[in-house]
Amino acid sequence: MKKAAKTREAKRQAFGTGKQVYRKESDYPFELDNGGMHWYRTNREYHTVKTGMQNFLYITYDTDRDIRLFVDAAGNIWNEDTLGIL
Repeated sequence: MKKAAKTREAKRQAFGTGKQVYRKESDYPFELDNGGMHWYRTNREYHTVKTGMQNFLYITYDTDRDIRLFVDAAGNIWNEDTLGIL
């Protein structure tokens, strides 16, 4: 397996796991920078199937492409632009 694929798989396994640093919606950052773009938290809340951990969808206006970013309660970030669809 190539290094990029191993990194992506490790991030996929980590997403939705770990010690929670965000407990409620207002704890999550409203804005953040990732992958050279500026992201904004939406009100779209999800839960990781495996663990039930809360995560939120972030959007960016820095590109016309339809890409998303998710942040889970442990602070793990899944950026679809660099990691693919979650």
